[in-house]
Amino acid sequence: MIGLVAAAVLPVVVIDGGSVKAPSSLGKKPSQALSAWASAHGESPTAVVPDAPLLASPVSDPKARATRVADVETALRRARTLLDDGDPTKAATARGFAAEAYAEARAHPEDPECPSWLAEALRALARAEALGGDATSAAGLLHRARLLDGGRVLGLSESPNLVVLPKGTPHALRVSVAGKRKLETRVYVDGALTTGPVSIEAGEHHLRVVVAREGELDGALLDARLFSMGEADAVLELRDPIEVVPCSAADVEDALALVAKDQTATFSVLCPRWARVVPRDDGSIAVQRCGPTLCTAATIWVAPEVAQKPIAPPPPTTSLLRSPWTWVAVGVGVVGAASLTAWRLGAFDRKEAPAPTWRWEPTR
Repeated sequence: MIGLVAAAVLPVVVIDGGSVKAPSSLGKKPSQALSAWASAHGESPTAVVPDAPLLASPVSDPKARATRVADVETALRRARTLLDDGDPTKAATARGFAAEAYAEARAHPEDPECPSWLAEALRALARAEALGGDATSAAGLLHRARLLDGGRVLGLSESPNLVVLPKGTPHALRVSVAGKRKLETRVYVDGALTTGPVSIEAGEHHLRVVVAREGELDGALLDARLFSMGEADAVLELRDPIEVVPCSAADVEDALALVAKDQTATFSVLCPRWARVVPRDDGSIAVQRCGPTLCTAATIWVAPEVAQKPIAPPPPTTSLLRSPWTWVAVGVGVVGAASLTAWRLGAFDRKEAPAPTWRWEPTR
């Protein structure tokens, strides 16, 4: 018995002219193209559900992130290699590599490695300053590094001429995520997971908040930033960005502006499966399958053409029918068949001779 598999309902967001629209806004050919794509993939396109939040904070594209990780680690390694020589003439070059790593890490606070990258770049900068004879600047940079990752034991090649400043007075920081959804979250302060108020010193720190235990959204980014802690206890209140951006074409226009401009941009979403459709000038559409954090590469689909049934050509005449020997063979076959029939009917049988009779005649 063959069963029928129902198509899965798939929320679809249409990006047309930089604005967000519903699938019903598509023209005839783009609609036919979307239907062809959905039929081929077993999907049932629908407008996004108004009560299902869609978009949170932007996160890095996986490929771009992999490149960034390699670039930052390479810059830090080059800076350390130059500083390990202890040559003051190489301090400027090492400072350039460390500054490059610092700027790249600071531009992407969403990366989990951000606080450790910043701390290592600051330590390299401190070593460069110490190598150049500026112990005061080196001590300040080393202190900032310790605030970001809690400090670490310096290597043998790192310790000369570095002065470690004493620790300051810690203050309590409490992070609060406001929102109607009451999402469970994981809060990381300076790369360390916190379960309540955290004691930190005054200065610059790193914060990263992700969704916890929400199925496919586990680990999706809610907030990431560098913030300054003052000389007092503080409460950092964050607005749940997912709660204020529903999965509705009418309400996500501003939030999806980046998606409309950059097809490779990725996001944290609460829709585990959705599709992004961009109509093209020729009537075709570019379709991307999307998940909680990224979209696949776009595929182009066109409206299917209604093909006319071609007229079947007459059967070809083979060369066998054109050969005279074919007709000779046919004639012989006909004569043979007729002869066999006549023989079976007795046309070639002889009549039996009459029995002899004896007649006596007297002799004279």
